[in-house]
Amino acid sequence: MVGLLDIVTLRRSKPDLGLDAGRQGAVIHVHGADAYEVEFVDDTGSIVTTLGASDVGRVESGQDVGAAHLELYSDPGGAYRWRLVAANGELIAHSESYGSKEDCLRGIQLAVRSIREAPILDRTAA
Repeated sequence: MVGLLDIVTLRRSKPDLGLDAGRQGAVIHVHGADAYEVEFVDDTGSIVTTLGASDVGRVESGQDVGAAHLELYSDPGGAYRWRLVAANGELIAHSESYGSKEDCLRGIQLAVRSIREAPILDRTAA
């Protein structure tokens, strides 16, 4: 079953959206058991669209996701954390610890929403 923040592969091209079959994206909202809001990101920006369960396939753990992704994990102390990993495997960002998986998932949603809405403040010397 596909869940929140799972990486999915597009089974069929969506020419109206400029998406080719095989493109991978992240589930950012689950609409019941048969529809998902998926974000596809590349160098030119992102596309968010709602897709049916038959349109996508879940990328199983251990498969090469080929793109930056969010990982939810538990640390040695049993707390839940998330990390943002680049396509090359480099760590981009990580979270504080959370007492429950649900709180960690909410933290991820808040971070994703905040990053999308955050202005870039250039504090470098001109």
